[in-house]
Amino acid sequence: MLLHGQPQTHATWHRVAPALAARHSVICPDLQPDLGPTGLAQALLELASALGHEQFSLVGQDVGGLIAARMALVAPSRVKRLALLECVPPPEHGGRRDLAFELSTYESCWFGQLHPKREARALTVPAEWHASDHSGVFAPQAVADYTAHRLWTDASGGALSFAPLRDAGDTQQVMCPVLMLWGRQGRNGGWYDPSSLWQPFCARPVQALELNGGTFLAEEASTETASALADFLKAD
Repeated sequence: MLLHGQPQTHATWHRVAPALAARHSVICPDLQPDLGPTGLAQALLELASALGHEQFSLVGQDVGGLIAARMALVAPSRVKRLALLECVPPPEHGGRRDLAFELSTYESCWFGQLHPKREARALTVPAEWHASDHSGVFAPQAVADYTAHRLWTDASGGALSFAPLRDAGDTQQVMCPVLMLWGRQGRNGGWYDPSSLWQPFCARPVQALELNGGTFLAEEASTETASALADFLKAD
């Protein structure tokens, strides 16, 4: 099961999913922020069951990675492998509050620019945000899907609020093998050692790999991402 990040849809996997489908059954759902993290994790577990998969592997990008990790924690017997792309656990990421971090967030990057970058653009997913500095990276069909299906701008606000993955004093860990991927040109690898942040949540050593890409690995480094995931998943 491949879980997309924000502000995308399942279309972010359009290059990676076909490569994995040669060996695996692949499920690419659209996330529904209005369910909240816990409700969304439960809904996706139920989706897997409905499709006949009592055990399966998870791949999550950004917000999708946090949902995938939550699923692995609450249903350890069902998740065989977990791959996390450009994702760090809360509250480490959410607790960072310097100017560099704030201006990197979707809304603030628009508020922080001069006219005519209107603040109102923060309420939608403008196509130029995907294409302006990434010529040729984002497929027009995928960008059209992101802008047509505003998963992150629903009537309730569309934002997922993430509490810590486990309560204070809780030592529950992800039991399955875990792979952490991040982009050399992305923010997470520059700010943190992403794999070390996930290690306290994992019973096994976290496998880590830095790829030559940015935040949107499935599109910016699709071949390398698909290859890394295929190698990680092939043991099953």
